[in-house]
Amino acid sequence: MTPERLAELTRICDAATPGPWVEHCDGIETTDPGSLDITAKRGPYKGAVVVTDSGVYPPHEDDAAFICAARTAMPELLAEVGRLQSMLEPLVVSQAQYEAHLALMLEKVLK
Repeated sequence: MTPERLAELTRICDAATPGPWVEHCDGIETTDPGSLDITAKRGPYKGAVVVTDSGVYPPHEDDAAFICAARTAMPELLAEVGRLQSMLEPLVVSQAQYEAHLALMLEKVLK
């Protein structure tokens, strides 16, 4: 994943309504039994952030669970990618230094 893509995903996460998000399916908190609402707190108010109707693909509880989990998990995953990349960076430099040193040693041996 490119640094640009990571930055884009981070920007998207930062701009979204803060989590956690909560799912409401099959008319639990809706007037339409074929709808799916996902709500979140924004300031002192709680409001829908995603609402679907039965359209082409009927709402599914698994989809709602995924969307809600992604709101919290995506920032955590992006942070983990950053942490792992920062751990790998010195190793990449070390590998380059090792290869340069090895090339010099081989050059001396082959003379």
